[in-house]
Amino acid sequence: MKRITLCLVICIFSFSITISQQTFEKVFPVSVYGGDVIDLTTTSDGNCVIIIQDELIKIDQNGNELWRKSVQSSSHSVSETSDNGFILSGNKLTKLDVNGNMEWESTMNGGVDAKQTSDGGYIMATANLSIRKADANGDQVWETGSYETPGLSSDAYSVIETSDGGYAMCGQKIMAGFDDMFFVAKVNANGGNEWTKTKGNPNFNDGAFELINTSDNNLVVVGYTSPNGSIHSIWLIKYNVGGTELWSKLYNKGAFTEGMSVAQTSDNGFIILGHNYDFNMTHSEINLIKTNANGVEQWSKVYGVGAFSFGKSICAANDGGYVFLGECNFSMTTFESNPYLVKTDANGSVGFLDIFKESGNVSIFPSPATDFITAKLQFTNLDGNIEVAVYDLMGKIVYNKILGKHISEVKIDIQNYKSGVYFLKLSAQNSTEIYSSKFVVQKK
Repeated sequence: MKRITLCLVICIFSFSITISQQTFEKVFPVSVYGGDVIDLTTTSDGNCVIIIQDELIKIDQNGNELWRKSVQSSSHSVSETSDNGFILSGNKLTKLDVNGNMEWESTMNGGVDAKQTSDGGYIMATANLSIRKADANGDQVWETGSYETPGLSSDAYSVIETSDGGYAMCGQKIMAGFDDMFFVAKVNANGGNEWTKTKGNPNFNDGAFELINTSDNNLVVVGYTSPNGSIHSIWLIKYNVGGTELWSKLYNKGAFTEGMSVAQTSDNGFIILGHNYDFNMTHSEINLIKTNANGVEQWSKVYGVGAFSFGKSICAANDGGYVFLGECNFSMTTFESNPYLVKTDANGSVGFLDIFKESGNVSIFPSPATDFITAKLQFTNLDGNIEVAVYDLMGKIVYNKILGKHISEVKIDIQNYKSGVYFLKLSAQNSTEIYSSKFVVQKK
């Protein structure tokens, strides 16, 4: 007789493993934090800072909140400054100290990304595809003017100081008669235009969402394109500072795959954060793609909780792992997003959870849950007893019960469970079939 084993794997809300690289997976309750996921940056003390809604939150290496401060609701980006404080872009350029307290606000507005520059000032990209330079006090020094096509609104997303002392910006530019295009602009130290790149399929949307400096003094830009029509692929392009394209790579992980953020890794490769939809647009998941220095894919992994998960921003952590910010949505009808923060090791792993993969053959409701969950098992050809086992984070069985045969639904009491990400798996002895799914417990 076959025995069917149903494993409920429990992972705490923010968890870590005692190894050289700390890992965790954290879902922020939208009722407490809001659902507008903005940006992430790592800090020099090995922690990270994120913007959710109108709050700046510092998180330690184990996923614990260190402090939380209110910021302007229009903030679009955060990055660390040389004094270990922070610079925020938005309706105002805002400087904060190391504890998130305001030091000054600039009248420079419309910012979507800002970084400190080598002269102690700041560079900012604005929503209308322009670059503005500010001094150390946030006062504007110069502005490039807009790169938009006259009469057509476009969007900037990222700006950096380049290795030659100039500046570069990327975004989406609408051309006359075309949809959004992949756009990059490079200016000199005084804001004078040096070169621009406008690329993509003119009949479908394309976009560039982040650009970074590389260790060999070049530039890498990540976004997406539609090379074969409506199917989106992640697009990673490397340029030198003179605008010469060195290489271009595409990565497709589903029907609609978009690259949102990129960071260079300790081996001079790249880590790409993106997400993809299935062909029916009923599910999305977060993609992490590791490449070598030439953009050749070395591995990829998926993450997420609920019906829809999206990636937003990624950074390389100082322990060799990666930390990324995204959002997850548990309902196809409400589209209420919960902020989602994940810290992985150098291989993209998040500890014990990695031995289980979601199959989509188990539905769990409600999720998030407080007191009870019901797991509906979607199978017809399996026979035998169902055994429910509960594991702690390190794989130790803490609960075990045989329920019997032909069970299609299981109700589980979770009143004593802590808030966290959980994993349910169904497997059968003498069978290769596996059924599994994640859910979240959120206590009030």
